[in-house]
Amino acid sequence: MEQRAEEKATVARLLVLLAIILVSVATCHAIFSIPSEQSIPGKGAPMSPNPVYQHDCTLCRFMQNLTVEGIVYDVYRCPKTAIGESTWLARYGDEGSEYWSMPWDVMKGIDVNVATPLTVEMLRIAREHENG
Repeated sequence: MEQRAEEKATVARLLVLLAIILVSVATCHAIFSIPSEQSIPGKGAPMSPNPVYQHDCTLCRFMQNLTVEGIVYDVYRCPKTAIGESTWLARYGDEGSEYWSMPWDVMKGIDVNVATPLTVEMLRIAREHENG
């Protein structure tokens, strides 16, 4: 009976992990890719203490601007949600779909040896705030 309860708990943990991964994939069409330079309206825009692009989530907190490989991003942190820890976003345009995002739960396990430059920089910024 006790083994059955442990199996159920393991399955429940796996389902939570799967849900986190699915949310990450559903909200981020570019976890391991960087948009082409031609699709980036703000490429080369000056750094600013304010966002360069429009972002309509009232829960997100603007953290900073970031330039990676000549592309300017607005970095946001969306606070902890019911399904996990915070989510980090890098917006590269005004369109609703023009962003990279990843939950902290997933991001902190990324191998920087296989990640894109944007992912590595976002991980560096997130670690400063999540662990600080």
